Amino acid sequence: MTLNPLAHLDPLGTVLLLLVGFGWAKPVPVNPAHFQDPRRGILLVAVAGPLANVCLMAVLGALYRLGLVPEAGWLSSLWFRMLYVNAVLAVFNLLPIPPLDGSRILAALLRGEAENAYTRLQPYGGLLLLMLLATGWLGPLLRGPVVWLVRWAVGA
Repeated sequence: MTLNPLAHLDPLGTVLLLLVGFGWAKPVPVNPAHFQDPRRGILLVAVAGPLANVCLMAVLGALYRLGLVPEAGWLSSLWFRMLYVNAVLAVFNLLPIPPLDGSRILAALLRGEAENAYTRLQPYGGLLLLMLLATGWLGPLLRGPVVWLVRWAVGA
């Protein structure tokens, strides 16, 4: 594991990010055997990403509520984009579709046959995400929770 951001770039994900505004990075490898309680460890690792997005939103929202964000101009635009992108990332990554964090959270919470059935669906997660993108259903699916998070952050 390294903090070098270049090591985490996925070539196809990077190209698509530049071309269509949607991409991905290489996942950070996590070995469940390193945790005393593997199920709980995976759950905490999966929650960390969306929680980091929400924490950053809370900081950005506090800046806004304290009057430290200008009403117009490039800084205001940058602030809003950062707030909005973090809201989208938090909600998107909580979707229970593999390989997103939400799928790992759900898998850690399921037991028995429900867990087995869900595990069998995991190879189709990428296809499901592509279908949601291609059909235009992803935006409407995310819109409500994203708007709620943005309003929460700014105290509206």
